[in-house]
Amino acid sequence: MVYTSQQALKYICIPMNYEVCIIIPCYNEAARFDVTRFWEYYEQLPEVDFVFVNDGSTDGTADILDEIALAKMNIHTLHLDQNMGKGNAVRAGLLWALQHTEASCFGYFDADFATPLTEALALQQHLEQHPKAFLVLGSRQAHNGTRIKRHWYRHIPGRVFATLVNWFVLNHTIYDTQCGAKLMSRQCVEDFCQTAFTTRWLFDIELIMRIASQYPKSELKKRILEISISQWIDYGESKIRFIDWLVIPFELLGLVFKK
Repeated sequence: MVYTSQQALKYICIPMNYEVCIIIPCYNEAARFDVTRFWEYYEQLPEVDFVFVNDGSTDGTADILDEIALAKMNIHTLHLDQNMGKGNAVRAGLLWALQHTEASCFGYFDADFATPLTEALALQQHLEQHPKAFLVLGSRQAHNGTRIKRHWYRHIPGRVFATLVNWFVLNHTIYDTQCGAKLMSRQCVEDFCQTAFTTRWLFDIELIMRIASQYPKSELKKRILEISISQWIDYGESKIRFIDWLVIPFELLGLVFKK
């Protein structure tokens, strides 16, 4: 079952005219969700719709999100009555936004705001400059002019993981599939997000695989873009639990055999 907050119900028949809609999945975020930081970003993104997806949280997340949604007409909260995993929480938000907003592009960002929400503007610019593009991926590549702060014990396994994904799963070389900052076209949501994702944490890879299955490798360079984000800061503990790290290799193997 999926149900919306009172704010979303109130405006469910009044689609916004904003070009960008950002989906933010949330699961048990009450202790770490930074409301002040969100409002700071919100003020810099006055013409963006926001859809928070409460993924069956068991703490006070729902109340925090509903309070935020009640404050502004272009902020909505979608509640899932059970935990579906990040991928399908994002998908639920995308499909709701596809129906209830007039946005031309849809993004999703992590609730810890490791990537500033304002990065959506850079992603949007690249999407608009490349008419054939379906998906723009934010990439945590540290170089001159960027501010990337990532703990070594997350960075090193991440690079190993990315290498394995490029070698065995994808038909397209991507530096960073797991960065929590992505923007896609409306057509991408319509064509590639209708079916539920089979993995909880590797849905980004599933989405890329769905696009790759429809186009030759030479065409993918026009359909999937990757750009360096200007800032990514590891603010705290990852939401991936120990049990998830045990499951992820099997999910990855499942994607290998799914090719």
